Amino acid sequence: MEMIVNLCKRRGIIFPSAEHYGGLGAVYDFGPLGTFMKEKVKQSWWRHFVTERKDVFPVDTSILTHSAVLNASGHISNFVDPLSECKNCHFRFRTDHLPSHGKCPHCGISDWTPPVQFNLLFETSLGAAEGSKKQVYLRPETAQGIFLALTQVRRAMRASLPFGISSVGKSFRNEVSPSSFIFRSREFEQMEIEYFVGAETNVDECVDSWVQHALNFFEHTLGIPSKQLRTVEIESGDRAHYSSRTVDIEFEWPWGWGELAGVANRGVFDLQSHRIGPACDDVCAVIEPSLGVERSLLAALIASLPGGNESDDERALHLPWNLCAYDVALLPLVRKDAQQNRLLDDYYRDASRAGFTVATDLTGSIGKRYRRQDEIGTLFAVTIDHESVERDGAVTIRHRDSMAQVRLDWNRVLATFRKWQGSNGVECWKELESIGEEVRREG
Repeated sequence: MEMIVNLCKRRGIIFPSAEHYGGLGAVYDFGPLGTFMKEKVKQSWWRHFVTERKDVFPVDTSILTHSAVLNASGHISNFVDPLSECKNCHFRFRTDHLPSHGKCPHCGISDWTPPVQFNLLFETSLGAAEGSKKQVYLRPETAQGIFLALTQVRRAMRASLPFGISSVGKSFRNEVSPSSFIFRSREFEQMEIEYFVGAETNVDECVDSWVQHALNFFEHTLGIPSKQLRTVEIESGDRAHYSSRTVDIEFEWPWGWGELAGVANRGVFDLQSHRIGPACDDVCAVIEPSLGVERSLLAALIASLPGGNESDDERALHLPWNLCAYDVALLPLVRKDAQQNRLLDDYYRDASRAGFTVATDLTGSIGKRYRRQDEIGTLFAVTIDHESVERDGAVTIRHRDSMAQVRLDWNRVLATFRKWQGSNGVECWKELESIGEEVRREG
């Protein structure tokens, strides 16, 4: 975990917000590489859960939330965590997160106030005039916006059961004990679906199906090995107040097993709470697959680290291609060669117009530039040399994981990249190697 945090800060992937002023507790900024990676997580989720299905429709709802919405949903009364304060150092912690020996993690003393219920909502006000300000909240989840949009979406899309509504966006929770880097923070992005099913549906089977769909996403799209994933049925006393069944997907974090995503049967609690009568007349249950962008990215980063005792400089992030900050790195063999750099500009334009994120690096030897790309997970590095300029326009493609290289015409490389765009990159490299072998046989 320390290696991930250090790498993220050193390479400008993720770092504390407002660090110049001492930071803002459990709030993080994403630099250029982190922003690319975060967008790749969302794009991958979008393909897997939305665009590859015919029964899920996207919405983008407001972050500012009417107090009546959260009052009806139960958040104002039920969205709480137990809080205890250390009487010695006055640091506050979630009571259920305290170590079993009872000593304060901050000062080591064991002297606590009795637990109190702490509401996690962020409250603000709407309006300019003091007397006319309205109490509103930053949304704690994207789900409530989906429920309120249900009637309009169903009418506009002429949707019939079963169908889902998806949303990706920021949520805010004033966590008592944020922890473990971006695992638990106060500002985060959710990727959620509310899936509406009718009375003829076997709800438990539907929940199981969404759990498997999410497991497939983590394993085959984000590259997380199945041995680092497990499912856990949540007991009734630990479930959210609206849920009659919840299955958590857990990941083996460096500190132990913990939640990565969840699939909940929300019944018709929310529809009845908001009195969405016509929309829920024929709805038996609402099933909610919920994933976090930051947790998904963090799990993928941890899973991408190889084993062994390599130093920071020798390690590579073995990310799937669809999560790499850069789809390809374009590198001139001789960094001060004007002709190579002009060709690089042409190829950069080709790749970026095809929708690829492209890195360039002109500092240091070609070996050092390869290693820098390995460190941030770039799967393909393309090198332009004097033969590219003087003879055939061909390039050398280097594969991060095997360090193998093939030399091919740039247009064939780009066409192959396009064919496998958005994939994990395994089949793309196999095809590039196959084309390279074919070219060698032909002389």
